[in-house]
Amino acid sequence: GSKEFWDLEKVDVELRRVYDICGGCRRCLPLCPSFKVMFDRLDVEAVDGDVEKLPKADVKEVVDLCYQCKLCY
Repeated sequence: GSKEFWDLEKVDVELRRVYDICGGCRRCLPLCPSFKVMFDRLDVEAVDGDVEKLPKADVKEVVDLCYQCKLCY
């Protein structure tokens, strides 16, 4: 396996890239419980839609709810 696969910093960068794309689209909102949580976390005043401001605990919560359906980017 690739060392990058296990690099948590690179995983975090990729998750935030995906969250940034999804945060601007929101078409999958009714299909996925993780999207609803992600949008709720992105919409708080302290974050204001900036994925770089999401606390790691919020990123983890979204991942934990993911079904791995591959509808996101």
